[in-house]
Amino acid sequence: MAILTVQKEAASGELLRRAVFKRVTTIGAASDCDVVLEGADIGDLHAMIILEGTGFDIVRGPDTNSLLVNGQKKKKATLEHGTSVSIGGYEIRFDLFDDRDPSPPARSDALLDAYRRLHQFSLRLSATEKVEQLLERLLDDVLELANAEKGFIFLINEDEPQQLIARNIRSPDKSELEQEAWSDTIVQEVIETRKPVIVSDAMNDDVFKNSLSVVNMRLTSVLCVPLLHQETLLGVLYLGNNNIVSLFTPETLSIITVFSGQAALLIQSALHMQELRSDRDRLKGEIEQRKYGNIVGSSEKMRSVFQTIERVSATDLPVLIEGETGTGKELVAAELHRRSTRSEQAFVALNCGAIPENLLESELFGHVRGAFSGAVTNHRGFFERADGSTLFLDEIGELPVKLQVKLLRVLEEKIVRPVGAEKGKSIDVRIVAATNRNVEELVKEGLFREDLFYRLNGIRLALPPLRDRDEDVVLIARALLSMYAKDMNSNVKGFHTSGIAALLAFDWPGNVRQLENRIRKALILADGSLITDKDLGLENTEIVAVTSLSEAKEQFARDYVLRILNLNNGNRAKTAKELGVDPRTIYRYLNKDTQPPDPS
Repeated sequence: MAILTVQKEAASGELLRRAVFKRVTTIGAASDCDVVLEGADIGDLHAMIILEGTGFDIVRGPDTNSLLVNGQKKKKATLEHGTSVSIGGYEIRFDLFDDRDPSPPARSDALLDAYRRLHQFSLRLSATEKVEQLLERLLDDVLELANAEKGFIFLINEDEPQQLIARNIRSPDKSELEQEAWSDTIVQEVIETRKPVIVSDAMNDDVFKNSLSVVNMRLTSVLCVPLLHQETLLGVLYLGNNNIVSLFTPETLSIITVFSGQAALLIQSALHMQELRSDRDRLKGEIEQRKYGNIVGSSEKMRSVFQTIERVSATDLPVLIEGETGTGKELVAAELHRRSTRSEQAFVALNCGAIPENLLESELFGHVRGAFSGAVTNHRGFFERADGSTLFLDEIGELPVKLQVKLLRVLEEKIVRPVGAEKGKSIDVRIVAATNRNVEELVKEGLFREDLFYRLNGIRLALPPLRDRDEDVVLIARALLSMYAKDMNSNVKGFHTSGIAALLAFDWPGNVRQLENRIRKALILADGSLITDKDLGLENTEIVAVTSLSEAKEQFARDYVLRILNLNNGNRAKTAKELGVDPRTIYRYLNKDTQPPDPS
């Protein structure tokens, strides 16, 4: 096994030693290099040692022009036993084989090396998100620390070990190793006991010497450690060396245990991310299945809305959309346009309540140059912009009465005359209006013209508030979370159970718009990857206690029986007949509540 020994120039004592067994071993200042050196003269990727057949070459990296091999400046050189390489104040000796005593170093030196490697590994954690790559580097470090020749990391799936990462320094070209390279008996022992196992000489061990895998592979030193995270067994770390007896000691175990803790955290992170991705893909598919264009919903009330859109979208009938603020009236109007024969033209929208009254006529119908002070150019109004398309008039209930007269004339004559113009222009516009007010009440109060109301009210479409769409709340919340997390580059992946419970318990007086605002704030405030009720600002919401399904069914049946009984003025026989149950069933529910009078 080739070895790199690194020390500072003109200094006594080595800094570190590295085994060279990979196809490419990197040297430089970057934290993800195999040999990390510090200094102003060290490039991020200063040099690479490349395994070519049975020999090694060193090649100068792209981040420097300073590489001395045996005192000579080189771009590339073949490494031989004893070759000296100088890099930015470091002296590196290359040896084709390790001529040292194979016994482990003194405990203090081993601990110092372990802490140094652990520090370097911590730097790598912040530099990359690829868990498998991190585990490979961790296993490389563990092999060198323990002087092992092979190592494995297993993931436990239904109590069975599945090989995740494998290394064999004597076979660096092999990307993975078969089961014959490790003892299933020893691994199973660790899985069952959840305790580490050290075997000094497996062939002569009282416990494992009769194991078929031990005999067949003629195993000697084995160290096997459970990877535990919060009492959960995630995997197993297995190290072996078939050439040295009594290689692994309790001191080795104490060092490897630290690294096994890091491995467990990484595996837990990988499993958690895999679960979140799976949930994300499942929810994405569910949302797509329950979307109607850009509208998310699958409740019975929303399905009724979708059916109405299907029926009227291809017509030119005016549509009046009613609904509370934030229920998605503009989304529905846009969907009506998207499914219409006018969809190739741009959808045009105007909020009648957002424009000052003195400017609203000009915005609706346009104006010509000189029509009033400040009219320095001709201006096309919203009606002209929407010619051949759909014009969405939001908050139509806020339109001043005098403009209602002019709007009615445009709708009846299909001619729009800009302010200050002598002649009108013929237009072809489909009108979709919306309001959060009761227009019929406005008509009664004299605030809205009755004839305009009937002109706009070709098809009436009422949007349900979010509080009446319990089955849609979480679905919409997840769709909004997915959209805004991507836009805001947030690491939040979903909702905590407390967040979902709060979403369902809150009344949402501001409807989808309020839900949207809460989620955007929560993405900023959330500390973890899941949004909680606290992140949503709903931690004080009264949440309905969860009962068993059987209890819920019983409660519903009881409430329904008593409701029908009251409708029948307490007549138990009639109630039993209508419900198709035995009269004794009615008595059973009556015994649990106040008995109503029976006039029969």
